[in-house]
Amino acid sequence: MDKTSDFENLLHRAELLDFIAYVIANGKTVHAEHTQATRMPPVRPNGTPSGLDLLPRISVIDRRVLCNHAALDLARRPLTLRLFRAFCAAEEQQLSRDELLDRVYDAPPGGSQSPRYRESLLANAVKLVSRARTMASAHLSPAVNGGIEWFVYDQERKVWCLYRLRTQYLTERLG
Repeated sequence: MDKTSDFENLLHRAELLDFIAYVIANGKTVHAEHTQATRMPPVRPNGTPSGLDLLPRISVIDRRVLCNHAALDLARRPLTLRLFRAFCAAEEQQLSRDELLDRVYDAPPGGSQSPRYRESLLANAVKLVSRARTMASAHLSPAVNGGIEWFVYDQERKVWCLYRLRTQYLTERLG
């Protein structure tokens, strides 16, 4: 290899790392609450996809959750549907425990409930998230070749995230 190709390879790697940092810092999925129209993100001039193009397109329409071209019908699971809607409507698709209880179970944070009732709601929410994770993995993950981990809890920030992209998925998409 000559010095020019080494330099181009280094520039390509730097651009990919910059792109990954952009996706992590600014990436949000495009979701539509009541319409089927979703916006397709632009492709960068050099042919690499933009940050939003790497991310799965997740939306809740009527009683279905859509991820790219896969659908999960939640007509008979209203709490699970509320869970997905809460995450899609949340900023950066993240919810704290209190926000999760408030949006799914209509339990005001730190309200007049007893601590025991609050603990019960939290246990129910954890079960709901676990079941939703199993359903999403089975029905929605094939749309992105299993490149997603659904409903991840971040111990440091104490928030639930709708999904996390796997390193293998990013590597395949970025080339």
